[in-house]
Amino acid sequence: MTTDSELFTPGSRVRVRDEEWLVRNTVPTSEGGTALRVTGLSELVRDEKALFLSRPDQLRPVDPEQTEFVADDSPRHRRGRLYLDTFLRRSPVTGSGLHVGHRAAIDETNYQFVPTGKALDRPRPRIMIADKFGLGKTVEAGMLPSELIRRGQGDRILVVGLESVLAQIQHELWSHFTTPLVWLDSRGIRRVRHEIPSYENPFHHYDRVIVSIGTLKNNKKYRHHLENCHWDAILIDECQHVAVRGSPPSQRARLAQLLARQTDALIMTSATPRDGDSESFASLVDLLDPTAISHPTEFEHDGIDDLFVRRSKKGIQSEVGASFREHDVSLDFVETTDDEDRVFEHLHASEFRPVDPRCESGGLLFKTTLLKSFLSSPADCRETIERRLDRDALQTEDSEAAHDRRLLGRLRRMLEPLEYDADADRGDQAYARFNRLLDLLESFEGTGNCYGDRVMSVSERLPTLRWLEEALIDAFGMADHRIALFDGSLSDREHQELVRPGDDLETDWLASQLRPAVEQMRHRMRELRQARAEQVQDEVREMERDLESWDRGRETYLKSKLEGDDGALPPGRRQEYERQLRDVERIQDERREWFNNRLNTVPSPAIRVITGIVTR
Repeated sequence: MTTDSELFTPGSRVRVRDEEWLVRNTVPTSEGGTALRVTGLSELVRDEKALFLSRPDQLRPVDPEQTEFVADDSPRHRRGRLYLDTFLRRSPVTGSGLHVGHRAAIDETNYQFVPTGKALDRPRPRIMIADKFGLGKTVEAGMLPSELIRRGQGDRILVVGLESVLAQIQHELWSHFTTPLVWLDSRGIRRVRHEIPSYENPFHHYDRVIVSIGTLKNNKKYRHHLENCHWDAILIDECQHVAVRGSPPSQRARLAQLLARQTDALIMTSATPRDGDSESFASLVDLLDPTAISHPTEFEHDGIDDLFVRRSKKGIQSEVGASFREHDVSLDFVETTDDEDRVFEHLHASEFRPVDPRCESGGLLFKTTLLKSFLSSPADCRETIERRLDRDALQTEDSEAAHDRRLLGRLRRMLEPLEYDADADRGDQAYARFNRLLDLLESFEGTGNCYGDRVMSVSERLPTLRWLEEALIDAFGMADHRIALFDGSLSDREHQELVRPGDDLETDWLASQLRPAVEQMRHRMRELRQARAEQVQDEVREMERDLESWDRGRETYLKSKLEGDDGALPPGRRQEYERQLRDVERIQDERREWFNNRLNTVPSPAIRVITGIVTR
């Protein structure tokens, strides 16, 4: 007996609801039937996507044996050749070879095709791309979804990543593989839910979506919808953030575990998949194949070679030659000032008491924390001191608390000369590293990028970032919007507004390039406007002369009738002539006023509209 999966194969045609469809994919259902993902072929449903079930719907396969052959009488069989070419292009391909990935808008190198080839060799295409920085992991990851789309197995795609890189991923997948992704943040999902009925899943509204991990990890809002949503392929960027570390697993780890169960194809990318903990790395491999590693603490890499790809620049240097651009990395050594040396000496000589009596090394740990905070910035060190002094253990009157308060008070006074001095000249600050930073920023020549350059200062401490923001704004007299603070407290939309590549700078540059042409066009518009005004004025004056000539003739005729009648005109006719004469005089006055207003304006609305469009 022929089963549904044998009857309806990818590439075959079916007739459903009086329309013809092309089968893209078949999935067995729990009721024993088959779910068919199809694309419309007949005129009414052409290129429309649908999902049909073999049990409720009446699916009739289009039998090739019943095909009626028609002679092709076109020159050189043009219609037949076009039909066959179109049919082959629309038919899903099979096999593990690449069909579209090598045609992407990229510089073709063999190492980029390895992850996709490995994934397609597996029954379920799943792969972790762990190449080191700069090898193009996004391009390698985008190649597999494009192949799945060509095979009819990539209709629904979900891309998940950090907020700061979503714009780059979306741009690269579109520019290299023409894979469109709809960007959904929390506001976008809320907008979709307002547009659809309350019982529908918002993640069914778009087939190809890119969302941040921070948005989806909210279990209360989205877990129910994600559990009832199946994807053909999911790409998780920077997957080290979804690894399991400790118990219970983080929200990100639980999100990744849920998504791995809701997809056939899974691609994960990371330049640092291992952090020294075998169990966290094993949790990532478990997302790809739960049976690959039996003991998370004891496993061999040979057993997961088909799930894992990791290369370095040296390993593929022979393939790419001089394609990799060398980064100029330099270290700057700064001589500490006397005030900074005194702080280091005080920290070295200080011995703090543990706040928690259960932790004997608590004093040493806090001393290390103080040193790290001072190495970050004096502002961060001062905030660390304030938090320590606010602890209840240091509010008591015992000798140990008083000892720590004295040490911290003295350290706080030592930090005062190192604070940013708004009255001092640039470069004369007591904090040596900040002086050096100012010198580097002043000497920065830029890269010649027409959209402008961005300088990024990175710190692990938020107080340091806030202090730098205020100090740099004051030191350079910059507008507040020229310096931005980027941290984890920002929403996903605020993240993207910051990382979007220089919209304001791009607009400024584009305006500077177009300004000469716009000024020239404005000058030409003024000339045309003036010429048009003069032409219209001449036309108006000529029209006014013609009308005045007609009015004078009419006025002369009426006066001659009234003056030469010698009482022969009936009273009614005389009153009518007098009324017409008054109307002629009134119309002349109104016409003169209208023509004067007309001559004082420039009747060129089309020209004004064009100018408004150009200069908007």
